[in-house]
This record gives sequence, structure tokens and C-alpha cells, in this order.
Amino acid sequence: MDKHTENPQSNEAPQDPYESLRHLLLTHETLPGNYNFKFIVKNEEELVHQIKEVFKNAQPSFAYKHSSNGKYVTVNVQIFVQEVEVIINYYKIVGQIKGVMMM
Repeated sequence: MDKHTENPQSNEAPQDPYESLRHLLLTHETLPGNYNFKFIVKNEEELVHQIKEVFKNAQPSFAYKHSSNGKYVTVNVQIFVQEVEVIINYYKIVGQIKGVMMM
């Protein structure tokens, strides 16, 4: 193989990491409507607070479930959204918080 055909994708732009989520949302969610986010974090008040701050202007409903050993907490957030890109943007913002696992 010559050097020009070894990696044909090398000149292509990186693929959007949210593209598969976007496709799932477009095919399985009815919007506008309520959407449930689920995040898992260490059971630290500051991490939960940071997630709550992201959604503070969206009239959120929060629910929490602690792991059996109390080390982690699942933060469920329900908000009303108009379109898929709003959901994607929230995931992008929360994804910047160190220590958050997105489900």
C-alpha cells in the first residue's frame, strides 16, 4: 500500500460524538415533550449541585437514588424540551463536569 491509501479517512473531519444519540432521539423521542436525563456521580454534594445548576432555568424535576454502599448517587432530571438539539446541548454542558457519568 502506498502512503496515500493507507488511511483514507485522515483528511476527513472528526465525526460528531453525539451523532448516534441525535439519531436515537430523533427516531425514539416525541418532542416537544418531557425528557429524562440520568447521571451518576460520587455522593458529593458539590457534584450534585453542579448538575442542578446546569438545569436551574429549565424548571427541572429532580430525583435521587443512592447506591447500596452510599458511595454514588444517581441524579435523574426531567425537563420539558422543544427539540433534540436542546437535549444534546445539556449533555455537552454536563459532560464538562469532571466525575459525571452520563447514562
